[in-house]
Amino acid sequence: MTGFLAASLRRAIEEASLGLAGIFLITVGCGFLTTAGWIVLVAATDPMTAALSIGGIYTGVGFILLGAAAVKHKRAPQKWAKKMEEIEIPDVIQAFLAGLTAGTKAAQDRSRK
Repeated sequence: MTGFLAASLRRAIEEASLGLAGIFLITVGCGFLTTAGWIVLVAATDPMTAALSIGGIYTGVGFILLGAAAVKHKRAPQKWAKKMEEIEIPDVIQAFLAGLTAGTKAAQDRSRK
């Protein structure tokens, strides 16, 4: 059991570190791309237009990502699952008593041996 937990922990740490390294490299890449875009825009226009363009792009992408994160996904109801309103209380009690009876009988059978 300890070996399984150690392996799971090691795998989780590896995945987290790779993800963190990926995010870091993407951030560095975005910085370089922003700088390159700035240089191109300043060469073609003035610095104010370049700043407005780059700021507008980042703001627009940010709003799109926030909107995508805010979308609620409806889960498809599972056919086998009953809603709590559909379950009748006597059925629940009957199932509980059947389990209780089976457990008591098993315990008595064990004690007789």
